[in-house]
Amino acid sequence: LTPEESRVLAEKKQAQFEQQAIRDAGLIPGVKTWLAYFQQSGIPQAVASSNAQQFIESITARLKISAYFHAIVSAENLASKPNPAVFLESARHIQAHPTRCLVFEDAIAGIQGAKRAGMKCIAIATTNSPDALAGADLIIPSFSALSADQLIHVMKSWAHSKNFFFNYPGSVIREPNWLKLDNKLYLKNNIKFNFFKNSK
Repeated sequence: LTPEESRVLAEKKQAQFEQQAIRDAGLIPGVKTWLAYFQQSGIPQAVASSNAQQFIESITARLKISAYFHAIVSAENLASKPNPAVFLESARHIQAHPTRCLVFEDAIAGIQGAKRAGMKCIAIATTNSPDALAGADLIIPSFSALSADQLIHVMKSWAHSKNFFFNYPGSVIREPNWLKLDNKLYLKNNIKFNFFKNSK
């Protein structure tokens, strides 16, 4: 094959893979409950993915969850995870300081990228073993297993950090926003999700 023929073949195979992935995709158990909860609580949410933009948008549309997100950000024109670029770009889109963001990830490189961005990270052990995800702030087997107390435990350190008040380009936060969970008040965060699985 010529280089051009190889490129065309590779693109065709990638397109077939993506079409199959879109058809087979399903939500990780429990994720829609949390997506709805964060939306109802007024917390901006974003997708930060290494996949191509069109693929991400097709997946979110297929799963009927696009409306939950303020931004859908692809790393196709950025450095890939574990580089933090896609997380930092997502934070910029939702006008959130990185240290006030919480990332849900199932990939080792994603966890590394989130931590390099200065963000909190909860790992979901759906594709990797808990031992492999040890760099996260919390590891859970699924979104269904996530409790308010666990979320609060990850979030609460912000209330005592020097980033309690912060400046962000284009906006100044003069007082904290608060999120109410189980009658407890803690600093409101911003959420980025890794939300889908392939059913096969």
